[in-house]
Amino acid sequence: WLGSSAEEQADIRRCFGNKASVSIAPNLRSSCHCAVRALAKRKLPGKATIAFLSRISRKKNLDGALRLLAGVRGRVELHIYGPKEDPAYWSQCTRIIATLPSNIRVEYHGAVLNDKVPETLAEHDLFLLPTLGENFGHVFLEALLAGLPIITSDGTPWRGLRARGIGYDLPLERPEAFQEAIQQFVDMDDAQYRQWSESARRYGRQVATDPTVVEANRNLFLTALARSATRRRPLGALSLAPRSAAVPEGNFGEESHRGLPIAAVELQGQENSSLHADVRTAQDLRESARATPHAA
Repeated sequence: WLGSSAEEQADIRRCFGNKASVSIAPNLRSSCHCAVRALAKRKLPGKATIAFLSRISRKKNLDGALRLLAGVRGRVELHIYGPKEDPAYWSQCTRIIATLPSNIRVEYHGAVLNDKVPETLAEHDLFLLPTLGENFGHVFLEALLAGLPIITSDGTPWRGLRARGIGYDLPLERPEAFQEAIQQFVDMDDAQYRQWSESARRYGRQVATDPTVVEANRNLFLTALARSATRRRPLGALSLAPRSAAVPEGNFGEESHRGLPIAAVELQGQENSSLHADVRTAQDLRESARATPHAA
């Protein structure tokens, strides 16, 4: 089995037993060429534009995000992006939207194409996703690379955000902590906000270009190749697409950039049991993937 994090490794073993063999290789991104929040856009104190980009499903906790905003002061805009996976759940969310005070404005924009995610996120000040749990969360990396601090739950691998000056990871049992964090960003002036934004972008690039992540995926592939070769039988096709890329969203797993493989590797067994590897990079496959809407 392949897991993208220790949390995913634990999930696999909960399902298949502690003896299940699970290798860990963090998810990869296709590139670091992401839109960055425009420097000309000033952050005004008492105002914030927030992005929620994910599938509209109970797991992503949009209803929780909406309830959190009810107690926030200032002019707040929440822009929701993502497919309506659960129409009944979306109806529940719209009822909550109708009860929000006049200082909270909510707009739904539908699904976003994969190659439009970076520039879409870059139009906002903050990324909010109080998810019930994620094994990875590609969209978080996308947000950081765009220069957005993030506020999420403590149910993801993205921890220690406050210590890095890039956001907050908070327990869902403490909604007041979420509201305080959101209010902090609403109240920030441009100078304060730019420090958080630059830290977010810098950390996002650090994660996206981490050579140990590339090496872990490379070693995983080589190990699988060696094991397959020793079996000396036709293998059919093996696809090694690091679960598309963000963002550290899951979504491959479930987060962003579904359908955007980083590399597809086909191993074809020959009659003499030799192996032929045909590697196609993300650039070769990008055009066919771009037509797929983003479903975090």
